[in-house]
Amino acid sequence: MEETEKKREEYADLQAIGKELELLEQHKDQMKHQITELITLAQNIEDLQRQKEEDSLVAVGQGIFTRAKLGKSDKYFVNVGADIIIEKTHKETKESIAKHEKEVRNSLEEIESEIKKRIEKAITLQRGLQEEDEREK
Repeated sequence: MEETEKKREEYADLQAIGKELELLEQHKDQMKHQITELITLAQNIEDLQRQKEEDSLVAVGQGIFTRAKLGKSDKYFVNVGADIIIEKTHKETKESIAKHEKEVRNSLEEIESEIKKRIEKAITLQRGLQEEDEREK
């Protein structure tokens, strides 16, 4: 009876690891998407730096746009959290974006490492269960 209970626990652990892996993979995908957005943002900031003043469509939100004159800008207004907006130079803005991208990439590496650990644990559990099944035959 004790062996059966142990086996049930190991199967439950294996299922739990599967669910954890699913969540980690989702988080990993979100991080990758965020990195892509930061790269696009950095490129947009560079494009604005080189742009001559001209009419552009500016997103207001929810698929609504307005016309505005955009041109080279050396100042940006950046939300730094808690709805606090500060003015930053072009250089400071680029540095903030690069710093944030680095932080996200570091978090992505940590998630990938955690995924690898969970996979190794699942493989070990699965091998143990297979060995037990073979012994029981």
